[in-house]
Amino acid sequence: MKEDFIAWLWHFRLYGGPFTLTDSRPFSVDSPGIPNTDAGPDFLGARIRIGDTLWVGHVEIHLRSTDWILHGHHKDPQYDAVILHVVFRHDREILMRDQTTLAVLELKDRIDSSLYTRYLQFMASPAPVPCADLLRVSGPSPMPAQWIVSLGMQRMIRRAAELPYLLERVENDWLALLWITFARSFGHKVNDDIFEMLALRTPLPLIRKYSSEPFSLEALLLGQAGLLEETGEEPPDAYRTKLTEVWQNIRYAHPMQPMEPHHWKFLRTRPANFPTIRIAQLSALLPGFLAVNPLSLNEVRMWMKKAVHQEVSPYWQKHYHFGKSCRGLPVAIGRESIERNVINGLMVSLVRYGQTYRNHTFISGLMDFMAELPPEKHRAVRIWESLGINADSALETQGLLELLNEYCRQKRCLECRFGHHLLSAAASVTAVES
Repeated sequence: MKEDFIAWLWHFRLYGGPFTLTDSRPFSVDSPGIPNTDAGPDFLGARIRIGDTLWVGHVEIHLRSTDWILHGHHKDPQYDAVILHVVFRHDREILMRDQTTLAVLELKDRIDSSLYTRYLQFMASPAPVPCADLLRVSGPSPMPAQWIVSLGMQRMIRRAAELPYLLERVENDWLALLWITFARSFGHKVNDDIFEMLALRTPLPLIRKYSSEPFSLEALLLGQAGLLEETGEEPPDAYRTKLTEVWQNIRYAHPMQPMEPHHWKFLRTRPANFPTIRIAQLSALLPGFLAVNPLSLNEVRMWMKKAVHQEVSPYWQKHYHFGKSCRGLPVAIGRESIERNVINGLMVSLVRYGQTYRNHTFISGLMDFMAELPPEKHRAVRIWESLGINADSALETQGLLELLNEYCRQKRCLECRFGHHLLSAAASVTAVES
C-alpha cells in the first residue's frame, strides 16, 4: 500500500463504511480539504462532522498511525491544527502536543480490492500509457477537451520557466534569447542542446550583419558548427571549399571559437534530419525571421505563410553532407517544420517574456495563437491516436505531450483525469454489483 493511494482515496471519498472512527464515533465529511503541495499537513481546511460537532482544520495521511511519531509531527506546531489522521492501519493511539487524542479514520477494511488491484496494474505497466489496455477496451473516458488545453498551457509555462539561465547568459537581451531558442528548435531532441551551443557561440549582431548575404550566413553557421573541417576521408567538394574560404574571412574579421564537429549526432537520424540539412534550413529562414517583430503575432502569422515555401540553397536540395548526394531531400522547409520551430523556438520564449512582465493578456494571446495552429504530428500524438484520443490543435498536442511525459511516464495516474476516471469506475462497478 502506498501513501499517495490513501491520500487519493480520501480526496475523492473512494472508501466504504461504516462511517465511524476508530473510537466508534460517527463521522461525515463536508469537505476533504485542499491538497497541500508544501510542507505541513497533507490536506488543508477540511470540514468534518464528528458526532454532532463540526470540525474545521487539517488532515494528515499515513500508512500507519505510528508514522505520526516517526515523522516527528508530535513535536511540530504545524500539525497542531490537524483534526483527523487518515491511515491504512491504526496501530497506536496518538497524543497531540496538548495531550488530546488525535481522531483516526482507518481504511484497512474499507478499500475496494478491485480498485487497488487496478492501481497496482497501472504502476506495474511497462507501456508508455499505463492505462492503455483499459482505454482500448472501455474506450476513452468522457474527458473535457479543456483539460487537455490546460495541460498544453501548463507545458508551455513549465518550459518557459526553464529559460532564466539562458536569459542571464545573454544579459537579458530578449532578441538574443529568441535567436537561441529558435536555433535550438532545429535540433529535434537529438541535437537541440548542440544547436543551443551553436547559437551561444554565434552572436546575434553577427547573424544580422550577414543575414543579407545567404552564402556568407551559411558559411558562418557551418563554420561555427565545426562542420567545415576536413578529416581527409571525404571526397573533394567545391561547395565546401568555397564555404571554407568565406568562413575563414569572417573568422579573421570576427575572431570566434568554433565548435568541435564531434558534438553533432548523425547516427540514428534520417538524412533529412542531419545537422548539415538543419543548419542549411536555419540559414535559409533566418533573414525573414529576424525581420519580424516577435511581439506582433500578426507579423508572425504572415512570416509563417511565406516561410513554408522558403527553399534551402540548391546544394542542400541534393546533398545531405559534403560530397554525399541523396534523392528525395526536402526542397522547401514545409509547414510542419515551420510550425514546430515556431512552437518550440518562438512561443516558449514569448511566454517567458509575458511571465517576466506579468502580461497575462499577452500570454493568453499566445495560447490562442497556438490553438489556431493545426495539431502536430509526432510519436506522442500517434500513441494517443491509437487509443482513440485525438487533438484538434497544436495547443492540444502540447497537452497530450505533457500528459504522456509528466503524468503517464511518471506514473502519476492518481493525478490524471484518465486514471482517476478508470480507477473510480472500477470502484463504482464493484459497488453496483455488490
